[in-house]
Amino acid sequence: MKLEIALNELHIQTKDEEIWFWGKIYGTETDYFIALGINYKGHYEFPEKKLYFSSTSNYAFSPLPATFEYHDTDFKETYLNPFTGNPAAIITKYKEDVDSDLVAGQTGGDGGDSNNPSGEDGKPNTNVDLDDTQPEIQVAKIEKENFTEALKLSYVIRCIDHDTNVVPQGSFRLIPIHEIRRDHTWKGLKPEELSDLSKFHHFRPITNPKNKERVETDEAIFLPDLLDSIKDDAQKHSWSIQLDSTKTIVK
Repeated sequence: MKLEIALNELHIQTKDEEIWFWGKIYGTETDYFIALGINYKGHYEFPEKKLYFSSTSNYAFSPLPATFEYHDTDFKETYLNPFTGNPAAIITKYKEDVDSDLVAGQTGGDGGDSNNPSGEDGKPNTNVDLDDTQPEIQVAKIEKENFTEALKLSYVIRCIDHDTNVVPQGSFRLIPIHEIRRDHTWKGLKPEELSDLSKFHHFRPITNPKNKERVETDEAIFLPDLLDSIKDDAQKHSWSIQLDSTKTIVK
């Protein structure tokens, strides 16, 4: 009940068109609840997805932080370590860093101040060799953010969502203004389709070149199979479909 109330409050606060309960991530001290916000209108060819997290101790949802490329190594080195449940916990601490691609230039010149090539009387200082002077280059200093558990959580959730957020074929359609919408006339897959991998699609921006071409040429409008099928995943035999005893529900 607390989770349902928290999701309703999140829906009111964010005004996202839909709020989905994404799942739960276990920690050694407390756990995390994850929610997914969906916005269809005004988003070309694929809806906006917004991820939120809360601790199981307070049920207060906050946006998952954006990830940074310079933390990729930190994530790869620590992703097997369990979560604690404290999003502020620092996993890798960074201090101010210097961009090695930018090197400070040195001013030069034999016979005068290259920063002020004028003599004391205000006249040009003819002793300055202008060809030897170099502009001073400022060294760019980049302060990296600490790699916290909240950032690690963001990495994990985004990776899982990209690979495993799956919807049945036909449940979403592309409309003529190139926005994806739920197909409210869809009644579910046929019994003989439930064990067919090609009938389940990734709910993410289209990456398959053939599907992208169909979308760009308007061939995919109102078609049920516009998204990428899990059957075409590069990693084969990674999906397993199991039916319940009634043969009407897929696990």
